[in-house]
Amino acid sequence: MPLCGFNPKMIEGLRLFCVGLTEATLERGRLKGQGDADAFRVEIGEIGFFLDELEAKFGKSREMSNHVAGMITGVALFSGGYLQKAIADERAKDNNLEAVAMDCAQEISELLDQLEHKYQELKAKFPPKETMKLSVEWIDSKSSRAN
Repeated sequence: MPLCGFNPKMIEGLRLFCVGLTEATLERGRLKGQGDADAFRVEIGEIGFFLDELEAKFGKSREMSNHVAGMITGVALFSGGYLQKAIADERAKDNNLEAVAMDCAQEISELLDQLEHKYQELKAKFPPKETMKLSVEWIDSKSSRAN
């Protein structure tokens, strides 16, 4: 995978992370008397504030002086992106946001699995820099339909 080495457990771990994030966000929101969409919006906003503070303290993500902060930034970016994808999903307007979010978690894991296969296919044909460029183009083509 362009991100790192590959093991199917990694994708399953990310799917489970999404499930846990959904459950925790909704539970916190319900305890505060928020609707599901509001709970997602609050979490997305707080993630944004957190990312701003991380960047202010440690610099831009690829240049962070603290590796732990860099890893935490990656988790926060993934979390925010996942929640944004779920709440922006057209199905979320008419359906249970929790069910839509769980579908999004599955879709993300499937996309990562497809990315791994595409990456291996490209890697066999092209040098690393071109493989990465083509991988990003593939992601763009897939994510523009899935946004």
